[in-house]
Amino acid sequence: TGREGCRTPMPLYGAKTNAGFTTANEGWLPVPPEHARRAVTEQEKDPQSVLNFTQHYLKWRKSLPALITGSLKFEDAHKDLVAFSRTRGYETVFCAFNFSRDAGTIPFKGTPVGGHGLEYTTQGETVTLPGFGGFFGKKAA
Repeated sequence: TGREGCRTPMPLYGAKTNAGFTTANEGWLPVPPEHARRAVTEQEKDPQSVLNFTQHYLKWRKSLPALITGSLKFEDAHKDLVAFSRTRGYETVFCAFNFSRDAGTIPFKGTPVGGHGLEYTTQGETVTLPGFGGFFGKKAA
């Protein structure tokens, strides 16, 4: 009944009982012992962790106001890619994400915006996204 079998509390401290989620002997949702290695305290030590990537990405995202409050327009893309543009004022940011293990390509005219931590390559007006890669670019006028 419900979703309890497919989710657990976020583990906070790998070395504490219930991964620090609760001081009770038993919480509402169990925290499997193998989740302790994914605890916040463990991820903070790993520069390649999901936690550190997400913190970096969210800080980077704030540098492009169109990504925060821009209007949204979906773009045509291959079935495994999702592409859209976000526009705020005179700034349009093109975003493309590959949800496949296989590389995919998409046309793009403009200037790539790096620093986000996702993988991509460009050649001329073509962006190649490796499996699970992502791309951001400012569109040419």
